[in-house]
Amino acid sequence: MNRNQLVAGSLGLVVAAGGIGWFAGTRISSPAEAAARAEAPDPSLITVAVDERLLSADIIARGTIDFDDPVSLSLSGAIGDSDSKQIVTMIPETGAQLDEGAVALEVSGRPVLILQGELPVYRDLRPGSKGDDVLQLEQALVRLGLMGRADSTWDNSTGAGVQALYARVGHSANAASSADKAQLDAARDQARAANEALQDAQRAIAEAGGASGSSLIEAQNGVADATAGVTIAKQEQLAANGAAAGEVTVAQDSLDDANAELTLAQARRQHVTDTGNHPDTGVPPTLAELAELDADLTAAQLEVTAKTAALNDAQANKAVVEAQQIAAVEASQRALTLAKARLTEARNPGDVSALNRARDDARRQLADATEALTSLEESVGTWIPAGELIFLKRAPVLVARTELERGDEVSTSFMTVSGSDIAMTVGLSESEALRLSVGDTVIIDEPDLLEETLEATVSEIPQSEGSGRVQVTVLLDTVPEQLLGANVRVIIPVESTSGEVLVVPAAALSAVANGDTRVEVEEADLPGKTRFVTVVTGLATDGVVEVRAVEGRLAKGDRVVVGQADIGLPGEGQEQNGDTDADQESDESSAESTPAG
Repeated sequence: MNRNQLVAGSLGLVVAAGGIGWFAGTRISSPAEAAARAEAPDPSLITVAVDERLLSADIIARGTIDFDDPVSLSLSGAIGDSDSKQIVTMIPETGAQLDEGAVALEVSGRPVLILQGELPVYRDLRPGSKGDDVLQLEQALVRLGLMGRADSTWDNSTGAGVQALYARVGHSANAASSADKAQLDAARDQARAANEALQDAQRAIAEAGGASGSSLIEAQNGVADATAGVTIAKQEQLAANGAAAGEVTVAQDSLDDANAELTLAQARRQHVTDTGNHPDTGVPPTLAELAELDADLTAAQLEVTAKTAALNDAQANKAVVEAQQIAAVEASQRALTLAKARLTEARNPGDVSALNRARDDARRQLADATEALTSLEESVGTWIPAGELIFLKRAPVLVARTELERGDEVSTSFMTVSGSDIAMTVGLSESEALRLSVGDTVIIDEPDLLEETLEATVSEIPQSEGSGRVQVTVLLDTVPEQLLGANVRVIIPVESTSGEVLVVPAAALSAVANGDTRVEVEEADLPGKTRFVTVVTGLATDGVVEVRAVEGRLAKGDRVVVGQADIGLPGEGQEQNGDTDADQESDESSAESTPAG
């Protein structure tokens, strides 16, 4: 090894030794340095600035806007004296006003009239009818100036008022129905036959001295005619009774169908009550869908009522027909008895006692037939079919929507009418409704439909019916057309401050042993140093509380303590010394106070 190599090797050893010493120095510290690094950092307070603002506690909900008191209209029965299809021949335009006595619809050329009344139509109204529905009709005629006095019985003055009502709208009132005319014709025939029988009996007595030639032939022909009359009467009895029984069967089938529809409507509505979901969609129904289910149920109930009345009418008519046919057969048999008696007298003149009995019998028959005819004539005349009349709880109304057009067949509801005022229905919980009062302001806030919010007023807060929900009514003066029928967002301020107030987060409040409430305020020029300010609280909403200082100073921008940052310390688990003044003050605060909650 030469000298240069030796020098280079020595220098390398020196450099290596220096590097090792430097590395060791970075890993070694004195006890004082280690203690300094183990000291706890200054405590970190979590603070929020005191704000100043207007506070309000709002109810946020959804509401549906439409004309108030909407009612869906449907026919209560057939139109006129016809079983043909019920085709719309006239329907008013949306927005049209329907006054009392107006035509809501024309079906197959016949009018459907609007009158005011509480009781829905459930039967045809005709001469001789009595009851509250007749009284309701007559009261409407009195209001319209078409009748002088209402007495709940359909008499000639009622019929005259009905004729005037139809004439006022350019139509003729319904005259006697075909069934009524058939019964009236039968009663007149019976009275005519009874009168002829009496005349025959009286003639027979006059001729009791004996008969020969043409008189005897006439008596024989009388027996033959009377015998044929009995046969015809029995055939007519069989046909009439069969027809009446058929009407009862048809009415019963219609009632069974109506009951089936009612059962279905009840089941669909009950499904919503039991499950909270719509039976068709499987999801909670909208207000409109719920109203539709309720309307279907009401319509089904009214249909059952109408079909029950129709069945009762058919059964009553069957009883009348059976009685009339029995009377007709008995009359023909009596006529045969009389004819035989006349023939006997013609062959064996002298004893007229049988003829006298036949005459007396004919007189009684004529009296009965005359009484029946008089009674029937009093009950036949101008009448109103159930389908041509609709009673509404109030009038006039506006046409809100129409479900049919000219040429459509009427099968269900054909129109929705409403009052002239615009209203909004807002669904709220019972607890929310209890916070409201009539006259409270409601703000419509629907940016997709409105450039600016609209204000309305609470007009009605009904009692809860046990469902937990209350449908509050809100009246509006006018609304843009796009809001009619819309479901919109509403804000109802139920409480607010009179102006801007100081507010702090609820977490900043704490209660002390004497019942006071206070906040801890960090000194602006001494970070980490705090002071306590006693306050009184006011309205609380959205996590902030109105406060007013009663001891100490509190202003907008002051920072109140809501907590401390959770900072871990080196050597965690080892005992630490040297608490700062801020730590001591925080400990005192914890010992003296609890959250205001």
